[in-house]
Amino acid sequence: MLQALKYRFFGKSSAQQLSEGEFYEADWLVEKHIIGIKAVGHSITELNLDVQNFSERKIKVLLPRGIYFPARGGHQNMVSTREVVFRLKPGGCKFFAVQVACLNAHREIPSEQDGFGRLKRADAEVAKFIEVACNEAPMVLQAGIWALTDGLNRSELRRRLVANGGVSTHRQVISDRDIDSASLHLAKLSLATQIS
Repeated sequence: MLQALKYRFFGKSSAQQLSEGEFYEADWLVEKHIIGIKAVGHSITELNLDVQNFSERKIKVLLPRGIYFPARGGHQNMVSTREVVFRLKPGGCKFFAVQVACLNAHREIPSEQDGFGRLKRADAEVAKFIEVACNEAPMVLQAGIWALTDGLNRSELRRRLVANGGVSTHRQVISDRDIDSASLHLAKLSLATQIS
């Protein structure tokens, strides 16, 4: 309701200038109160998004890699690792999952009860890493991001995420191979970390 009111007072004039043939970045559309995005935790690799178009226009939306979702609470901030393009009908909504990685190794993984605030851009080093490693497996991206944001070394990365396979069986989620791949991408970018 509040977002719809903000659209009426702040976003309507911006929406009238949109071209239906062009794509607009999600963070700009949110800033201009043309769309609203509600993000809810799902897993370490996905967020569920509920996107609403407040305008009377069709909009083509681009959610770029490197958009970060600040946590509301003590769980991890999340960053998008895949570009998503979608269309919104006038007054329409879209529900979908977006691929993400966590930005803070020391915080809890978000659950479906955890929400996120207004979209921001990830810092330049994280954004560059995501751009060059975007086709890698999720845990390659996670290893590289935590090496950058939290300064984790190889041993810490291996211990940070452990899957519970049942009675007394645990396995590491981030493998040595994931760490090696992340390290190669970081080295290409000349980003010094404890894994390069």
